[in-house]
Amino acid sequence: MFSTTLRISDDLGDYLQGAARSSALSVNAFLTGLIEREREEARRRRLAQDWAAYGQEEQDISYTLSAQAELLDTPGQRGDKASDSIRNSKPKGRMV
Repeated sequence: MFSTTLRISDDLGDYLQGAARSSALSVNAFLTGLIEREREEARRRRLAQDWAAYGQEEQDISYTLSAQAELLDTPGQRGDKASDSIRNSKPKGRMV
């Protein structure tokens, strides 16, 4: 387990203790919760950046068609027109 000493101003320390107390948590649990929320927000920001970057350049995705068709042929899958169009399509070179 990671352990460290935290040095903050008296004002921030008083605020931290009060915030933890009002949340019915120890200072350690309160800070741990803040850090976990920040880590999750950072993960979401990275995911949003990755999605924003996706499709910015031309990408060859024709290799995915056979995998999609194979997935749609899995027993228990519903056969509908969308499934048939994927299953019967042929890669046409580069796609965007």
